[in-house]
Amino acid sequence: MRCITYFVVQPTLPGKMPITFLHTDEFIELFISPHIGLTSYNGMACIESESLAHQYAEGCSIIMQKRYGDSTALQVISREDIWVNKLIDRISRDSAIVRMRIAIGNFVPDKNLLPAVTS
Repeated sequence: MRCITYFVVQPTLPGKMPITFLHTDEFIELFISPHIGLTSYNGMACIESESLAHQYAEGCSIIMQKRYGDSTALQVISREDIWVNKLIDRISRDSAIVRMRIAIGNFVPDKNLLPAVTS
């Protein structure tokens, strides 16, 4: 069975978080989305390379610290899943969004501020 490795950004929050995520934090299942929001597994940004994920985490850290406190930390985690076209498409789409955010320096959590990225 063929597998693919990709990278995600996972936050460690120092204190209170939005109530909608209380149950997910207990299982360490909070991630950063391609649009710089807290999300669960289903919405996490799947990034094609570790270096791109580290650049994204660095860019997101300021907004996350502003929202959740100065001791908020972002960690890049490697994940491996079975190779399926749907996942490959998601990694490609999310990586394109992340690359664009880094290139234009846009780390404002708003989908509408980005130029169109291939769907």
